Amino acid sequence: ASLVDTPYICSIDDDAWFAANDIVKTNLHRIQKNDKAIAVALPVVQVHEGNLLLQWCEKNKEMEIRQFIGTAYLVDRNKFLELGGFPSYLFRQEEELHFGVEAFIKGYGILKGWGDPIFHMESSKRDEKRIRFYEARNLMLFILRYTPLPLIPVHVTGNFINLSRTNPRLLSVILNGYWNAILTFTQGKCPRTPLGFTQYYRFRQLSDTLEKR
Repeated sequence: ASLVDTPYICSIDDDAWFAANDIVKTNLHRIQKNDKAIAVALPVVQVHEGNLLLQWCEKNKEMEIRQFIGTAYLVDRNKFLELGGFPSYLFRQEEELHFGVEAFIKGYGILKGWGDPIFHMESSKRDEKRIRFYEARNLMLFILRYTPLPLIPVHVTGNFINLSRTNPRLLSVILNGYWNAILTFTQGKCPRTPLGFTQYYRFRQLSDTLEKR
């Protein structure tokens, strides 16, 4: 983002493609007409999940969400840099969630897009252990950084149940990710900046990108 001078950046993965040539143009005005909008989560079809359509809303309807999916989004470059971009301590996985809460704290919103989607042909060559390690690590770092102290045990328990239920064969990988997060946090690489109870509740109440269509 710091190497370009365009006011907006559209990002897609190298295993994704545009279904139409006007997807960016169609959604660009959603940022331009709203001073508080920092990004638009572009409609995306997850081909290997039964053509599941995510991040889509009806035309001209504004729906604010917690985060975007990294394979399909449009972001205001200046606001992105103002927030510091994606935290470098994450390395990979869940950077969108961390960015989403920082945008929320600053009073910015992430909107769902509309129109033709981006098609995501998820690569079959994926290191699941590596992905799940960083997923568990960075979700734990989110909890340690942003969650009000009395809610941390509840949030950790719920997070572990969700991860272990979807990845029962990778429990040791998940636990290693948690342990690495604790080490990263105690070494001061990730600051603790917890939200207040009301603010935290409002953020959690925002619509999820994974609402299916």
